[in-house]
Order: sequence, then C-alpha cells, then structure tokens
Amino acid sequence: AVAHPPVANLVATRAAGAVTIDGLLGDWTGATPVQFAGPSNTVTARVMWDAVNLYAALQVTDTRLAAVQTARDAPGLWKDDTVELYLDSVYGRAASMQPHDYQFLVSAAGVQGDLRGTGAGKDPAWNAVWRSAVVRQGTLNNHGDTDTGYVVEVAIPWTAIGVLPLSGSYVGMDLAVDDSDPGAP
Repeated sequence: AVAHPPVANLVATRAAGAVTIDGLLGDWTGATPVQFAGPSNTVTARVMWDAVNLYAALQVTDTRLAAVQTARDAPGLWKDDTVELYLDSVYGRAASMQPHDYQFLVSAAGVQGDLRGTGAGKDPAWNAVWRSAVVRQGTLNNHGDTDTGYVVEVAIPWTAIGVLPLSGSYVGMDLAVDDSDPGAP
C-alpha cells in the first residue's frame, strides 16, 4: 500500500471502450494530455487502462526523424528517435531498477525494446508480449524533407508486469523521449 499519492500529474484514465493500437489518436479523447519537453522536441503523453492492458500514447514533435536500429532490444535503440516508458509496478521508487521495474522502448521506426530490472541493473534478455504502433509525419532518415514528428501507441498487458489493475492503484511511470539528430549543428 502506498502511504501518499504520487506527486506527478499523469493520471491514467479508464478506457471507455476498445483502444486500437494503430498510431492514431482517435481513441484517446477521454485521456488527459500531459506535455513535457527536451532541448529539441516536445511530447504530449496520454495514459489509459482497462482490465487487460496499460495503454500509452506519445505524440512527439521532431523536425529530423532518425532511426537506424532494426533489431528488437538493440543495445543502441535509445540513440534513435525513441520513446521510453519506465514502469515501477509496485510504486517502490527505488534508486535502481528492481525486479518489479520495467523499461519499454519504441523507436520512430517501430522497433521495440524491453528490459526488466534485476536490482543491480537491467536484463535485456527479458521479453514481454506487448503491442506498439508508430505513425510518422515525415520521412525516416531523409533530412532533406520537412518532418514534424511521430506518434507511438503501446498496449502493455498487466500480466506482463505482474499487476492486477484496480481503480485507485498506483503504478510508477517515467516517460522519456530520445532525440537522434545526426549531422545536426
């Protein structure tokens, strides 16, 4: 049990109906958008849940879409244009990734990565079965055109992270966006 509610302003809304993982945001009208920014892009994130999955949608502004990794769990996946979700399934808030902590990555090319904490690091051999979709507004790895960004949607089964979903429960979540701008000044 959590003694205090989290300070963060990202609240997962219960999905009113089926959520289609297609990289489009038509299913997300009931979810509260939260924005964050880095030095070169901004993200609007939304989180929902139902009895089966935790859902996240991240809409990233990015004027240079770049992603070269092609293999699941590629060690350099975070160097591409990528979104990351860190989940603390028991809201333990440990300083290092514990066995109840998970990291999910999806690049602008649609390549997935997932890792599980070990207490002393991360286990890249751990793989969950989860879904993601990416829609790009621009051309990947073509910096002669005008790009505006990409959208990533994910559906992570609660069973993959050992959580029984209940309204009012807390799951820790950190969202991150990685921006790869090769050749940019």
